[in-house]
Amino acid sequence: AQINSLGSQLQQTDQMAKQGIAAVGAMASIPQLDRDANFGMGVGTSTFLGQKAMAVNMQARITENLKASINGGFSGGQKVIGAGMLYQWK
Repeated sequence: AQINSLGSQLQQTDQMAKQGIAAVGAMASIPQLDRDANFGMGVGTSTFLGQKAMAVNMQARITENLKASINGGFSGGQKVIGAGMLYQWK
């Protein structure tokens, strides 16, 4: 019984890991803002070893040099949320 339980837990962990990887792949597939844009919203999709995912991203140019983004990827019951900022200069 314990061996069956352990096998089931390993399969569940494996599926969760694949869903997380698929979610991150979907997040990474969303294009970035064009240089002359101030706001954008994008979607992305991905699949990894049979697990499908979808992601949504919102991006804003706060100043000429400062951009921010927030995104979320979703696959099965797994959710991956991320946020970031970029300051750039010449």
